[in-house]
Amino acid sequence: MQTGQGQPSQRRTIEQERAQQAWDAINEMRPTGKENDYGSRAKNLPSMIQTNGLGATMAFLLAKAGKPGTKDYKLHEHKLYQHISRRVVRYLESPHDDLMDLIREADTDTYRRATAEAIAFSIWLKRYVEAEGWKASN
Repeated sequence: MQTGQGQPSQRRTIEQERAQQAWDAINEMRPTGKENDYGSRAKNLPSMIQTNGLGATMAFLLAKAGKPGTKDYKLHEHKLYQHISRRVVRYLESPHDDLMDLIREADTDTYRRATAEAIAFSIWLKRYVEAEGWKASN
């Protein structure tokens, strides 16, 4: 896109922002050794949100992640929650730092918008995971 003076526009579309943030999330997982675990969960995320709802899906990810520092902690579940949370909170320009806080206090319209954004963002995550060839680990 060009401005009137022939300069490229610096404005990015929402879709470009989603794509960039999803790519950053994928790159954040590369050095962890948990790419396949992350990928396995990310591939199912859009349908999980649609089927179970945003709140229930995010609570599920937190429950599966466990507490950092414990033997049952699952980094990939925690990171996936963080990535979705960051994107939705940023997109909605929410005063909350965490998606669960936003969900608990959201009105119907805000919850609907948060859900739509989480699905749209998770589709980008799914696309990148598939493009990277990350498979479910055994």
